[in-house]
Amino acid sequence: MPRIKTLAIIVSCLCACTNASSQSTKTVDSAKIPALADSVAATVNATPPAPVETLRPASDTAIPRTFVDTAAWIDAKQVIDTSETAPAFQCAPRMFTAADTLTLRITAPHGDWLSVKRPDETVFYLVTPASGTAPNYSIIPSEKFKDKAMIRFEGAIITRPGPDGNGTMTAIFNEPGRYEFRVGNDLATNRPRDVRECMIRLVPLSRY
Repeated sequence: MPRIKTLAIIVSCLCACTNASSQSTKTVDSAKIPALADSVAATVNATPPAPVETLRPASDTAIPRTFVDTAAWIDAKQVIDTSETAPAFQCAPRMFTAADTLTLRITAPHGDWLSVKRPDETVFYLVTPASGTAPNYSIIPSEKFKDKAMIRFEGAIITRPGPDGNGTMTAIFNEPGRYEFRVGNDLATNRPRDVRECMIRLVPLSRY
């Protein structure tokens, strides 16, 4: 009998401890629930981050400008006429290869467009005014170009055909024949203004 009473007391104590632990857990959980609810509500009501603006890729915008020759130049061969009766627009040398550096002399001020047409009639716009946020592939900004009396660039220049520059990057001077340069305003329209023209001929390197 004493053993039975002892066991009964032990069981009673264990049950009491279990109930106390369960009650404590419920108290803690009930304390956590409001805090958790507040955290969720704060997350839901938080101001969403502003959308990140996707920029239009224009990684090759500056490529044509890398072909511009900005080094000091002395006309040792006198390929440019600097007299008072010189033409308003000159291209030199008259016969050239893709390995040469081309020189354009234009009486300033002049238009803010510059184009060149290949023998196959493909037209490249070397200088065009900027249009909104669209990439601009000019070899020099148009606002600076219109007051520039001389510009030089390498015959190996590559750029995109067309005024909007949506074509594939390609070499301009890639076939023998006559190349026509034009400077003026609104050259890509049906009514260009203040147009000046000059022509030079690309010859194979072996003949030059």
